[in-house]
Amino acid sequence: MVKGVNGKDSAKLVDTVREVIRRVHTGSLLLGKGGKPLLQIYLTDFLTEFLSNTDPGLVRKIRIIFAEDGEAIANAAADALSGNPGIALSYLSSIGAVMTSGVKAKSRRLDVVEGIDENGLKSAVAESVSDLDTYEIAGLINKACRAANRIHGVKPDALSSLMSSVADSLDTEEIRNTAAWLIPDVVNALKPVAAKVMPLIITGLSELMNPDDGTSGIEHKQALKAFRTALAAGGK
Repeated sequence: MVKGVNGKDSAKLVDTVREVIRRVHTGSLLLGKGGKPLLQIYLTDFLTEFLSNTDPGLVRKIRIIFAEDGEAIANAAADALSGNPGIALSYLSSIGAVMTSGVKAKSRRLDVVEGIDENGLKSAVAESVSDLDTYEIAGLINKACRAANRIHGVKPDALSSLMSSVADSLDTEEIRNTAAWLIPDVVNALKPVAAKVMPLIITGLSELMNPDDGTSGIEHKQALKAFRTALAAGGK
């Protein structure tokens, strides 16, 4: 079936669709008002009318219903699999091969980047970086922090109560047993890499903790002093 598909004609069809989309988009920009494209204007009008006539209570109920239905489907699948362990074992046994194929596919895509000539790669990266609006990125982070601060201000103990409730329900002995083998295994596996990487990380942390450009304030110095005190106490 794939062999019978004509690549040249397919490319022409795709480019024709792309050109139609480009023309519609350009027209939307040219016919827009107040710096807003026509698509945004029309869509805003539609969504405003749509949402103003939507029942908020029903939206909440439907979201919960979908979540509960998802739980019911998961439970039904688990019940069925419990009686057919061969299917579950087949799924588990295929994970390695599936992940390997995915890794190979991603690796092959990266080969394309490695094969691009340096001038072309430099030009593409430069254009990509120039189009990246760092002001908007910073604004997004600022807004996220403000939103988090507002939520915390409304209910300061929300996160701590939630985490405490989860922590109280944890089986600390099981977690300890997991950490007892997991951490040593990870450390041993990463030792060859750590020998090359950790000096750079430690140097970077040292520069952040002891900046020599005069940017550290009194709070920074107090925190650093407390950190040193904790390290000294732990070594006794």
